[in-house]
Amino acid sequence: PLCGVMLNDYGRNEFYLRALQAAMPACQGCTVLDVGAGSGLLSIMAARLGAKNVIAIEANPDLAQLARRTIERNELEANVTVFASLSSQVEADLFPEGQRADLLVTETFGTMLLGEGSMNFVPDARDRLLKEGGTIIPAGGCQYATLVEVPEMMPVWSPAGWGGFNLSRLEVLQDTVYWKAMVGANSLEYVRLSDRICVLEVDLYRDTMESVPKNRTFRLQAKRKGTVHAVLFDWDIWVDRERSQVLSTEPGSRNFAGDVAWGWLLQLQEVAGQDWKLGQHPSQLLVEADDWLELGVEYIAKGISMHARVRPVEASEGSVVQEGAMPQVGSPPRIHTVDRRGMKEANEFFLPVAGDTERHDFYAAALKDAVKQLKPKSSPATLLDLSGNAGVPAFLAAKELGMKSM
Repeated sequence: PLCGVMLNDYGRNEFYLRALQAAMPACQGCTVLDVGAGSGLLSIMAARLGAKNVIAIEANPDLAQLARRTIERNELEANVTVFASLSSQVEADLFPEGQRADLLVTETFGTMLLGEGSMNFVPDARDRLLKEGGTIIPAGGCQYATLVEVPEMMPVWSPAGWGGFNLSRLEVLQDTVYWKAMVGANSLEYVRLSDRICVLEVDLYRDTMESVPKNRTFRLQAKRKGTVHAVLFDWDIWVDRERSQVLSTEPGSRNFAGDVAWGWLLQLQEVAGQDWKLGQHPSQLLVEADDWLELGVEYIAKGISMHARVRPVEASEGSVVQEGAMPQVGSPPRIHTVDRRGMKEANEFFLPVAGDTERHDFYAAALKDAVKQLKPKSSPATLLDLSGNAGVPAFLAAKELGMKSM
C-alpha cells in the first residue's frame, strides 16, 4: 500500500524526473544504477530518457517482482535488469557489459532522512558499483528539527482530568526519549517556537556511516512565547551540490499522498536539567521570546533514529554547534524501568484514551443510562470495567453512582 501511495506523490516524482532529465543528456548510452528500486518507477524514467542499461536493485522480492512486471508492461525489459537482492550483495561484473554504472539514483529515505538505512548501503554502492566521478541523485540532504507548540495534541499526550477526576498522574507514562508520533496528512496546527535548523547534513558523494557523530548540541533562541511541546523532525534532499532543486517533507510542502507516505515525526519534550537528565515527573518547558535554549541531539544507529532534548541556558556563549558535548545520560527510571513494549502501548493507546474526552462522555452517558434500567436490588450494583478507558468508568461508577467497581 505504501508503494502505491508514493506513486501518487507527484512532487516526489517530478523532483526525480527533473533531476534525471537534467543529468541524462550528458549520459546518453550510459548505465544507471537504481538502489532501492521499489516499484521500478525511477528505473523506467531513466530508460525512457536514454539510458542504455538500467540496473534496478530491490531487496524486497515481492517489490522486485512487481518492478519486473511493471517494466515489462512498459516494454523496457531489454534495457532494465532487476536484481532481487541487497545492493551490498551485488557485484558490478554482473551488470550488462560488466562495468560500473555512470549514474546512481536512489529514493531510500523514510520519515527520518536516514530512517531506511540509506547510509548503510548507498556509500557501499557508490564506492563499488559507481564509476569514479559518476553522478549521484540526490547529491545530499539534511535532517531538520524545529521546536513546536501543538496545543491540540496536548490533552491527548498529557491528560489533566475529566469530570472532576484528576488524571495528571498518568503523565509519568510519557516517553519523551524513545517514542515518537508519526503525523501527516492532517490539519494539526503547529506553532513554531524556533527556527528550523539542520541537525544532520549528509553528502552522498563523500559521507559514510562513520561521518555521523554520536551527538551534537545546538544553541538557538525562542522566536515567541509558548510551551515547547515537541521537536518536529522533517528533511530536505537536493539534486546536486548547488541545490538547484530541493525536495522537502516540511509540513505544507507535500500533497496528501506525500504526507501519508513520509509524514514527519514529533518527539515529546520536557525540561532537561543542566546535566541533560530528565526528571521523575515530566515538566513542561515554558519559553519567552528571545530566550536562549540548547537542543541536544543523539544520533541512534548512525542516524537511523534521533533522540532530542532541550534545556534552558543563559545568553549564548561559545560555539553555537558542538559535537560530542552531550553526555550519555540515558532515560529516567520512569521510562527505563518499564518494559519498552508497555511504554509504547501507553503512549500510542493508554495516554490518548485517557485524554479522549468524547470517549469519556460516551461511556459516562451509557453507564448512567444502564444504571437507570437496572431493577432495584437489595445490594448496590457492581461494575465490571473492561473498557480500557483509563479507569474513568470505574471512577464515575464509584463516585457518582455509589457502585462497586472492578
